[in-house]
Amino acid sequence: MINLFDEELKERGYVEFKPGPLDHSEIETKFQKRFDDEIGKKYFITVDKWRALTHPYTGEKFDPGYEFTTQFTFCGNPVNINCFSGWNIEEAENKIEEMWQKCMFDYYEVFDKNEVERRVPRDGI
Repeated sequence: MINLFDEELKERGYVEFKPGPLDHSEIETKFQKRFDDEIGKKYFITVDKWRALTHPYTGEKFDPGYEFTTQFTFCGNPVNINCFSGWNIEEAENKIEEMWQKCMFDYYEVFDKNEVERRVPRDGI
């Protein structure tokens, strides 16, 4: 059965991959996309697809859930953001970008060190 949400993720540039040994056993698959601008790599968004399940006591059925996660860097320290089920792809991408811009998080990787120092002064931050 084709899952439309999975297909939309792929159409938007997300790459599907298998969960690793440290991932929760109920994560069915994962997707990831890198976000760049002309200065460098800003961040990655990873989407965990949780398996559909049936509640063991009530028998209630739940559709697969999707959790959007990203990790920013600020002053060399990691900051994790999780957007749990209920977000659509565009909402999650827009909010994560908005947070990155407003909080002035560091680049994951800079393409040209001189360019970032000219364009994004940190004023000692």
